[in-house]
Amino acid sequence: MSDGTGTGTPASMAASRAETAGRPRAPVSTAANIPPDATARVTVGPAVSHDGGMPVARRLWTRAAWAAALPTAGVAAARAVGFDRHPALCMANAGTHFVYLPAWGALAVGLRARRPGLTAVAGAVVAAHVAWTLPELRGRRRTGAVAGPGGGGGVLACTNREIGDSAQASWRGRGRRGPAPGPGLAGAGGAGGARFRLVTSNVRAHSPDSTALGEELAALDADVLLLQELSIERLTDIKAAGAFDRYPYSFVDARPGSFGSGIWSKFPLEGGEGFEPGGPPRSRATIDVGGTKVRVFNVHAKAPVRRRWIGMWKSHLAALEGEFTAAFAQGPVILAGDFNSTLGHEPFRRLLAAGLRDAHVDVGRWLARTWPRPSLFRIDHVLLSEGVEAVSVREGVGRSSDHRPVVAELALAALPARPGLPQLG
Repeated sequence: MSDGTGTGTPASMAASRAETAGRPRAPVSTAANIPPDATARVTVGPAVSHDGGMPVARRLWTRAAWAAALPTAGVAAARAVGFDRHPALCMANAGTHFVYLPAWGALAVGLRARRPGLTAVAGAVVAAHVAWTLPELRGRRRTGAVAGPGGGGGVLACTNREIGDSAQASWRGRGRRGPAPGPGLAGAGGAGGARFRLVTSNVRAHSPDSTALGEELAALDADVLLLQELSIERLTDIKAAGAFDRYPYSFVDARPGSFGSGIWSKFPLEGGEGFEPGGPPRSRATIDVGGTKVRVFNVHAKAPVRRRWIGMWKSHLAALEGEFTAAFAQGPVILAGDFNSTLGHEPFRRLLAAGLRDAHVDVGRWLARTWPRPSLFRIDHVLLSEGVEAVSVREGVGRSSDHRPVVAELALAALPARPGLPQLG
């Protein structure tokens, strides 16, 4: 019988202790009763999901890899079938060098996780990326008559990178030149091998002030200068900076908006004119480089940044192909300017296939960038026909513009014999 304080009789308490003693007691983990080698027997494994036993971390990596592989596969498929009717696809094609890089990571995950589907998709994208980039990686081996170190004609037979290295040394030695000795032949011993510097720059029509760019262009001291987006205001700023002081010859077609242009030359210039193949105007002229007539096209193609502009952009580049073919029947040709295109764009590759070479690729500088500042894409180009060789190419700063100027050191070379085509030398 309880006395109300929670205690019982001695007999009942003894019975309770006996009953408790008969029950199994739960083990208590303390430092005193853990065997010394217990940590050696404890292993910690990865967290396991409830969907087939794949580790959580590996599952997350696989999902991330698929998220990288599928969009790049879609862009690659669109390019493979020639579908580029959306500005997003045009922009993706412009960035071929880096747009497909996520697929390389996805391929590594697929191989590591042994996921055949992921490996197949990412592997296909990687293979396409290599195939599309490889043409720019190959060094051309150009052979032709160009000026040797002593100024006389010689035979050039070296890789593009060797050409670029020797030209960079020559550039550093020249520094900022004064007026060229006889317009710009740079010591060549005649028409064959005459060297000259061509600079092309999009000056950005809507820039508030182009004085800084004008000063930069004056310091570059090109023998042939091509400007795009040349409005009356930009022309005034650049002229005030002294950029045109050394040019006795020019053709200027400054216009409101973004499609004015101009060509300035230290060489005699003839046939300067504006022309409008497939859309907005451009300019062209023929320059006489030591007795050799070179047709120069100042290019500014419509940018494919809006759906309705893509067709115009394609027609611009297609029209240039026809213009080049007709001009090349008469002699060497240079197309330079803002093409709003890269080698990732099929219309631009078609233009190159007509018989033109990209000067950046020829000298091994395929990773160069010109737009926007800081640059992501190389949409400004100097394209050369047979009869003109790239010695070196570099980019300027492009102060007050969203484009960096392209500075190309060029040399005339012997044209292959063709009936009715004037030969060098």
